[in-house]
Amino acid sequence: GLVGSERCIRDSLSVGITNNASGDAYEMQPNDTLILTVRKQAYEASPVLLQKTVKGSSDIHLTPEDTAQMATGTYKYDVELRTGADIYTVIQCSEFHLLVEVTTP
Repeated sequence: GLVGSERCIRDSLSVGITNNASGDAYEMQPNDTLILTVRKQAYEASPVLLQKTVKGSSDIHLTPEDTAQMATGTYKYDVELRTGADIYTVIQCSEFHLLVEVTTP
């Protein structure tokens, strides 16, 4: 299986993916897709508040418009990798913190 780690810097999430069996870093292929899903609660009945998809990259970028309709607070998210017919949850349920912007242009 594949497992991920994340590094969040302000408005982007960089997902590092490792092959559990070999310990080698997984390199995203051009047709691989990462899907970030954010919900208020960590269960399927909780509505999806934000879903962002990127293809061929391990970097997920968020814009102010992506979170404009969400209140500040703590949410739950995960990230799936879809490669061919295989689907891996590379970042298991984690906390997503939406904070107030202190300085705006």
